[in-house]
Amino acid sequence: MPATRPAVVSFHFGLAPKFILRALQHTKVPDWASVARLSEALYTQQQGCSAIITQGMEAGGQIT
Repeated sequence: MPATRPAVVSFHFGLAPKFILRALQHTKVPDWASVARLSEALYTQQQGCSAIITQGMEAGGQIT
């Protein structure tokens, strides 16, 4: 069976372990993460995610 790879991997309610993020980045599979707080966005950015999806307050996002 031929190997397949996803067009993108998205994370909600936290990120995958660092070794999974690095594997995705190594194989050039975009990794997106949904965040609800600024601190989560900054951490996600530090981990090198391809895109950060921010949630508004109506979806559970917080200002802090």
